[in-house]
Amino acid sequence: MKVWAAVAVVLIGAGWFGYRAAYRAGYEAGSGAVRADWSEARAKDAEAHAEALRRSHEAFRREIERREGVERDLDAKLDAADRRGRELARRLRDTGACPLPGTGGPAAPADAPAGQSGDSGEALPDHLAACERDATRLGELQRWVSP
Repeated sequence: MKVWAAVAVVLIGAGWFGYRAAYRAGYEAGSGAVRADWSEARAKDAEAHAEALRRSHEAFRREIERREGVERDLDAKLDAADRRGRELARRLRDTGACPLPGTGGPAAPADAPAGQSGDSGEALPDHLAACERDATRLGELQRWVSP
């Protein structure tokens, strides 16, 4: 009986060791396959991420170029408008016989600087007269400019 017990223990031990070796081999093979799948998936994700990043950088570069083009166009339009305005002012100044009202005479006296005046009763009529002169000149200019 001792022999049979020893044979049974040896068979159970051999079976257990065989099962364990087969389990490990299958586990390692399965783990290797899983690791290969993961590394392949990571590579695909990295490629997709790199492609998305490249597209994003390209779209950003195109947007910057578009905005710089708009800015250049606006600068060119501003420069052209400034040149036209300066040319018009030069022509009006150089004609000498400018039809604008009140350009030949001396300029209206400047208002007194802000602050406390000694006698506000005297300053108010002068100020109102200056406002009236300015309003008259502005009205004449509007009539001259409008068709």
